[in-house]
Order: sequence, then C-alpha cells, then structure tokens
Amino acid sequence: MNIEEVRGQITRTFIDWSSFLRNLQVVRKGNSITWSGRETRMLEDQVLASDVIKLSDDEQYTFQVATDGSVFQIYYQYDKKGNTLQSARLAFYSAQGDSPVGWLRIDYEPALAKGILHHDCHMHLSAFPQARCVVAGVPNPQQFVEFVMAVCYPETYEAHRLGQDGEYANPNKASEVNSRCFSAVEHLAYKQIIHLRIPTS
Repeated sequence: MNIEEVRGQITRTFIDWSSFLRNLQVVRKGNSITWSGRETRMLEDQVLASDVIKLSDDEQYTFQVATDGSVFQIYYQYDKKGNTLQSARLAFYSAQGDSPVGWLRIDYEPALAKGILHHDCHMHLSAFPQARCVVAGVPNPQQFVEFVMAVCYPETYEAHRLGQDGEYANPNKASEVNSRCFSAVEHLAYKQIIHLRIPTS
C-alpha cells in the first residue's frame, strides 16, 4: 500500500463507522499520514482518564469514538516517494471507566528492532506495558479499527458486522477490510514464538 492508499483507507474506515466515530482529522504531511497538528507525545505506561481528555482537548487524534470520547491515533511514515512504509504507530486510548484506562498500541519500527523481545512490529497492552507482543505484518487502517472495535466494543461490532449466528453478516466485508494490505514478510520469529498475525488477503 502506498501513502495515498492509506490516506484514502482511513477516510473510508471513518465513513464505514460513521455512526460510531467522529471528528476525522487525517492529513498527509510530506511523507507521513497523520492527524492535524500532530505532536510527538508519549504517554506514561499508566494512562489516566485525564490523559485521554487532554489528548481530546488538544486534538491529538485521527478520530474519536462518539459515545465515550476514546481516541484513535493512526500514523504511517513512508520513504520520499511514498511507496515504502518505514514506520507506523497505531494507538487506541479508551476513555471508558475510571483511571487508569485501557489502551493498546501497535508499533512498526524496523530500524529499532532487537530480536524476539523487540520485534520490528509489536503490540503494547495497558495491562502489560513492558511487554511487546510480536505482530506478523503491519495492520492497514481498516484492520486496526476492526481489531479495536471487535476487542474493545464487541456489542457495537456485533451489531455492525455480525449476524445472529455470530458469523459475518456480509463475508465480503471482511474480505474488503483485508484486501489492501501491506506485504507480508516472513520472519524466523513467527516459527518460534506465539504471535498475532495480520490477514493479508
């Protein structure tokens, strides 16, 4: 996927979930797809509700969840031609419940990879902030939002995507979400340790 395909996919994802998401702020800045006014800001491992409110107030998000103010941050960095992905950071910060709040983030940074415990693509989880779960592949924007919705908002996901039998009401939609993907690169780690795998077709 090139840089413009990612940008378009974020907009399509927002439209697909328009009854649930609000305040789309996707922009292309040079060789990156990001949100308007993006500031490089790392939150502490224990994210408080006040931190998510601050992200919201400062408009540090790609879009928000309309019902509770949770935020998605979607960032992809490309080479100068906009064809080769160099890094990505896909995050979700929940505004649900009391402090601390739940969050998850997928980082793709091949230049900083350090073997199994710091794989080039890995996921951080709020319950285990020091852990880096190996991820096989980089999620496209649609895949990331689908994952967050299924894991963090299962009732909404069920109403939006599934039939009474718990299977996809429209199997073609799942195929569509996974149709435009980043190329999968095999790695020895995928044969050595439990990991998450991103669908590639």
